[in-house]
Amino acid sequence: MIPSINPVTLLGANGRIWTEKPKAGKGGLVACFQTPSMPSSSSVRPSSLVVAALDPFAHHLGAVDSKGAVYVLNLRENRYARLDDKVGHPGSAVVFAPDNLRQVFVAFSDCTIRCYDTAKNVVPWKGSDSWGPS
Repeated sequence: MIPSINPVTLLGANGRIWTEKPKAGKGGLVACFQTPSMPSSSSVRPSSLVVAALDPFAHHLGAVDSKGAVYVLNLRENRYARLDDKVGHPGSAVVFAPDNLRQVFVAFSDCTIRCYDTAKNVVPWKGSDSWGPS
C-alpha cells in the first residue's frame, strides 16, 4: 500500500517542515505544500509554487509562489523560512550562489532580481534589468 501524503503547511515566517518523517507516495511524491491565502492569514490553500531550486548539496530548497512569496526550506534541519512576501509578482527563476550558499537569487516577472541572505532572512541586494548593457 502506498502511504498517503500529509500536506506541509508553511504558515508564518518560519517553522518546521514535517512533523513526522516523510514517506514517498505515489510516483515519488514527498510533499504537497500549503501556504497562507494572504500573508497575515491563518487560512491555507494549496500552494502554487512556480519555481524551485536545490542548492548543490541538496540541503536547501528555494521556492517562490505565484504571489512572489520566497521560501527557503532547510531539508537537513527540517526548518523553513519565508524570506519575503511583499514582492507581489510571481517568481521566474531561483538559483543559489555557487560561491556562497547562504545567498539565493530570485528573478521575478517584473524584471527584477533580488538576492536574499538565507541565514539572516534579509534582502542585501536588489537589481533590475536596467544595469545590463544598453
